[in-house]
This record gives sequence, structure tokens and C-alpha cells, in this order.
Amino acid sequence: MRAFFDITGKAGELYLFENKSDRLVEKVPFSIDEDYSIAFEGGRQLPAGIDESFVSLPLQAMNFRVLELPLTDIAKIKDILPFELEGLIL
Repeated sequence: MRAFFDITGKAGELYLFENKSDRLVEKVPFSIDEDYSIAFEGGRQLPAGIDESFVSLPLQAMNFRVLELPLTDIAKIKDILPFELEGLIL
């Protein structure tokens, strides 16, 4: 079974598809708590047997940042990136 999480802010829907036929099996609404955990309506749990999953995030949940570093040494860039990205990524 394949799962597609369509997140639209603090809520979303989980679409479950059959592997072979790509037929939609079920659509399950969910909410997202402050700690980013998912709560399905009716206290349901994540279905078993999911082989592959995909996530669709809303644009406002994304954070894009372009860094232009005048460095050519990869080791120096790897040292700088954690400080530049601190607090911006989960």
C-alpha cells in the first residue's frame, strides 16, 4: 500500500492507494499538533502495511534561503552551514 500525506496547514488528508492498481482505497482526515504529531479523526492509528509514502507540504511550511559563500573549500562550507541554518530547519 502507498500513502500520500496532503498537508494543508494544521490539517490534511491521508490518501491510501493499492500498490498494483494505484486505486484509491481510503481517504483519512488528520490534524497536526504543535509538536508536529499527526492525530487521525476518531482516534484511528496509521494503517499497517504501508510500503511507500509521500508528503505534500504547503508553500508556507517551506523555507528557502540562498547562500552565496565565497569559499571553495568544502570543509569550510560544511563548518559554516550548520550555523547559517540553525533554527531554520527541524
